[in-house]
Amino acid sequence: LIGVILNNPQYPGQLRAADGYDAVAHLVHRQHHILHVAFESLAPPDAQLLCGIAAFRSAVDFVAIKVVEASQARVFSRPARSGYGLSSAIRELISRNLLLQEERFSFFDLHPVVRKYAYARLVDKKSVHLDIGAYFESFATRIEVSDRDDLTSIIELFHQLVIVGNTAAARGLLYQRIYEPLVNTFGDLRTATELFASLAPRDQPHKYETAAHDLGRWFNEKFADLLSKGGWTRRAVEWLERTGKHHGHNV
Repeated sequence: LIGVILNNPQYPGQLRAADGYDAVAHLVHRQHHILHVAFESLAPPDAQLLCGIAAFRSAVDFVAIKVVEASQARVFSRPARSGYGLSSAIRELISRNLLLQEERFSFFDLHPVVRKYAYARLVDKKSVHLDIGAYFESFATRIEVSDRDDLTSIIELFHQLVIVGNTAAARGLLYQRIYEPLVNTFGDLRTATELFASLAPRDQPHKYETAAHDLGRWFNEKFADLLSKGGWTRRAVEWLERTGKHHGHNV
């Protein structure tokens, strides 16, 4: 902004030189330009790895990164890197400020802007999400939940199931493993509401089969309860009215 004022040829050094200047839009454009240059300068396997990491919804460890490296290697018909080769790729991403290493050191994450940019360039998204989901399903459903962090892998599995369209499994996971500790033990209503909302249909209630009727009613009632507790009372009432009619009982 100072540069715009000082270097304006018509009003040099005058505040009116900044009239109409959108600093936020300029910064966003500049940020994306820098990100584009950084991304395009990566070796193809490193760029593919970054895109694969972007498919996660939370911070991950080295083992999880190995999963997306293997997945991307299959997509691009190249050898998967491991050990020193993969560690070197991770260090390269960190040195370019594209990948963040958390204070815990064994976990890695992406800035939201980088995640969005890299994910948009991820090839064969469904295949990668299926591989990630299979990885978390191999252990997440057996995790003993004693603190909030223990839910991270289970919630990551939930997101991967939703993304590939396996909503029935995601709803079952929400019912069996997530809701009780997340809401009643840790009181994280915001996250719970977000998870329910990701499964809630935009226009019509779920058309549950007979065998899933009780789970469907549970989902609808808990979602309405979360909406109400979050201050969205009108949305809660509307949701119950819609789903109540579908299930054949009065609200």
